[in-house]
Amino acid sequence: MDPSEFAAHMWGGAVEMVEQKRDELGEVINMSVGVLITVIAFAHDCDEQAKYSKADIFEEIKTVQTC
Repeated sequence: MDPSEFAAHMWGGAVEMVEQKRDELGEVINMSVGVLITVIAFAHDCDEQAKYSKADIFEEIKTVQTC
């Protein structure tokens, strides 16, 4: 299993992750390996991120607290 596939399975199926997603988002979100790779690539691409502003963030996510 490559690291991306492992991360997708871990993110999607680990008991702690499922509980955290349910607590923070109200539901469980499943991601395929391809979607997870896209998210990781976006997180590491400052030029792509610069195309978006705070106005593009969904209201439901604005209220989620991190850290």
